[in-house]
Amino acid sequence: MTLVTRQGKGSKLTIQEMDGNLEYLERQACGQDNTASGDYSTVSGGYCNTVSGEGATVSGGANNIASGGGSVIGGGAANTASGYGVTTVSGGYCNTASGNYASTVAGGVCNTASGNGSFVGGGFTNTASSCNSTVSGGCSNTSSGYFTTVSGGYCNTACGFSSTIGGGQGNIDSTGGGTTISGGTGNTANGGCLVTIGGGGSNTVSAGRSTIGGGYCNTASCYSSTVGGGSRNTASGYCSTVSGGYSNTASGACSGILGGQSNHTCGFADSFIVGSNLCATAQCYTFVNNLCNVGGGTSDCRLKENIKPLTYGLNQLTRLEPVEYNFKDDDSKKTKYGFLAQCVQEIMPELIYNHPTQTVEGEPVLQFDKEAIFVSLVNAVKELTRKVDTLESEIDKLK
Repeated sequence: MTLVTRQGKGSKLTIQEMDGNLEYLERQACGQDNTASGDYSTVSGGYCNTVSGEGATVSGGANNIASGGGSVIGGGAANTASGYGVTTVSGGYCNTASGNYASTVAGGVCNTASGNGSFVGGGFTNTASSCNSTVSGGCSNTSSGYFTTVSGGYCNTACGFSSTIGGGQGNIDSTGGGTTISGGTGNTANGGCLVTIGGGGSNTVSAGRSTIGGGYCNTASCYSSTVGGGSRNTASGYCSTVSGGYSNTASGACSGILGGQSNHTCGFADSFIVGSNLCATAQCYTFVNNLCNVGGGTSDCRLKENIKPLTYGLNQLTRLEPVEYNFKDDDSKKTKYGFLAQCVQEIMPELIYNHPTQTVEGEPVLQFDKEAIFVSLVNAVKELTRKVDTLESEIDKLK
């Protein structure tokens, strides 16, 4: 029926014409081809919208469906709110809020909030499928664990309990328990709780409380292990650390590698490497390529006090017994050369001191000042020189 108006003085409408006008005005106020079939349901406007849930609402848009009890669609097109308990699609296109109890899609295209209380802020083809899971935006992201969050980016997946991905591309956080991937590309957190990847690419954390700051293709695979950055580094020992560099491996408990390349602590606990192409051969030692005292100055007499001549010399050195040996805890059984601390203690007791932490059978491990022995060689050479000079003088007298 079309709206009929008449102009002119004294013109009147018939009853049939008045009914037609009311029908037209009602259709215009509620949109066109909309259906509200649920009890207390409402369609405010738009085109071809369907409201079948009890107390459900579609405010406008086109081809939207609100079938869940108390569900709401603000507008947009081809959106569906099918969950029970105030599920909401605010707008956008082809979005679905199917989780119960306040699952929400704020906008975007082809997003799905299917978990109870889940939320998708926008973007394209994002999915929040678990209880209270969230995808804020981006594209093709999935938040599938309880209380998981993906803030944005592309093709990221957060499926561990309370895990978070800040952004980036192709990151997977499957461990749960407060784990975080801040960004980057192709990073994976698949170990225990409270692991962190700051960024970078193709990094993997597979143990609890472990961290990779960034870099490329790094691995932290033991509890509380850390890789700061660099490339192809591995921290596989308990509480081990690789600060950076390339192709370094810290495999001993509490071992560390400052940087460089191709270093390996070889399973020795509390070993530390500074440099490149070094392998630890014992625990509780630091291995260094070279030490450089920049600027010098430590031999300046003005910096020293209590200066007196060293009395050790030929007499003591000739009594020392050089030996070869290997450490009991060294699986490689590599032969080393030096002196036994107990032997040095008998001859040069002042050189002996206790290791600050290491013990054997309850007694401190003995160490000695190797530099003092090297310096004593100068005195020994002087003594031998004097003897040679004396002998040469006596020989000259006999000629």
